[in-house]
Amino acid sequence: MLYQNNNNSYTLKTNDNLQTIRPFPDPSFPFIITHLNMAQLSIPYIPWHWHDEFEFVWVKSGSLTVGTSDGSFTLQPDDCAFLNSGILHMLKTQCDEDCDFFSVRFYGKLLFSDNTSSIATQYMHPLLVSPELRYIHLSAENPLKSRMIQLMKQIIQIYYMNQHGSELMILSKLYALWSELNEYLQQYPSASPVSGLTISDHDRVTAAIHYIAEHYADPLTLDDIANTIHVSKSECCRCFKRVVSLSPIEFLIQYRVMEAIRKMQAKEAVAKSISQLSASVGFNNTSYFNKQFKRHTNCTPLEYRKKLLSESQNAKLDKDFSDFFTNPTNMN
Repeated sequence: MLYQNNNNSYTLKTNDNLQTIRPFPDPSFPFIITHLNMAQLSIPYIPWHWHDEFEFVWVKSGSLTVGTSDGSFTLQPDDCAFLNSGILHMLKTQCDEDCDFFSVRFYGKLLFSDNTSSIATQYMHPLLVSPELRYIHLSAENPLKSRMIQLMKQIIQIYYMNQHGSELMILSKLYALWSELNEYLQQYPSASPVSGLTISDHDRVTAAIHYIAEHYADPLTLDDIANTIHVSKSECCRCFKRVVSLSPIEFLIQYRVMEAIRKMQAKEAVAKSISQLSASVGFNNTSYFNKQFKRHTNCTPLEYRKKLLSESQNAKLDKDFSDFFTNPTNMN
């Protein structure tokens, strides 16, 4: 039987390089599905991050914009996105619109336990290194993409029905899905646009992000960030814009707000005033901190703290999956 977690609270934990830290409930079966509703999250977006797992995102309702370092695209209801291992990405809705979606993550070793085998070499390695498969926007307009969407919906349904043999059924569908991905690579070798980013762009921004993660509480300037990656201020801004569509200072502010949220969720700031919390994440002006916090979360730090303490917020974070999955017709 599969591990089930019906709590829809969601905190994205990352290391200093924005790699997510989300252990699988069963390490021997590295596969998990997370059901998310943007209206129930602390902030109306999932910030930039990456992970070694493969990920599929299926939208049940609303629309969801997927940002990658190669560009962005918007998923409509019943659309799906494939995000390859290691790709930097973020998720957001448009104009405070709500969105209900599922994130499906799994390691390649679930399908190919021996990374050096001829099967892995033939069917997994080409997908990992293909620039055309950094991501795919799957919609029902294309027959091959439509088949992949149907497989993903079946996998989600099997996961939440959680019957004896669910793992075997999921593996069967994943292998079928992986076969379709390989066929996609053969039929559409240049289907996904590639931005022309150099390895230096990614390396520079990754190094700058690591520096920001270590020093976000300090009074950082654009000069500090540019100097740490040995480029001019203008080139530093261009690199950030190309990779994450934000300026270095915009990224720094977002990171500081996310750290403030993390501190409040982890109860690290329970005894601190808002001004103390503000200073602890690098803001030297409480009014400016309040303004930026509200811009990212649609509420002030004090309002957010009250939400965390209220029983009504805890109740809101609980999600009932039964209605959706006991009636398979709801998948359509």
